[in-house]
Amino acid sequence: GGAEASHDHTEGTDTAAWDAGHASLTPLTLTFSSSEHADLANNVARHTTTTG
Repeated sequence: GGAEASHDHTEGTDTAAWDAGHASLTPLTLTFSSSEHADLANNVARHTTTTG
C-alpha cells in the first residue's frame, strides 16, 4: 500500500479490473442454520439489499 505501491498491468487480473473501475469480491458462504454462523449471518442480512 501507500503512495509508492505499484502493480503489473496484466489483463484478466484483479488489479486490471480495479484499474478499470471494478471491484473483485471473494464469495462468502455461510450456513444460516448453523448457530456458529448465526451472528455473522444476521449481520450480513441486515446490511444486504436486493434489487430486481
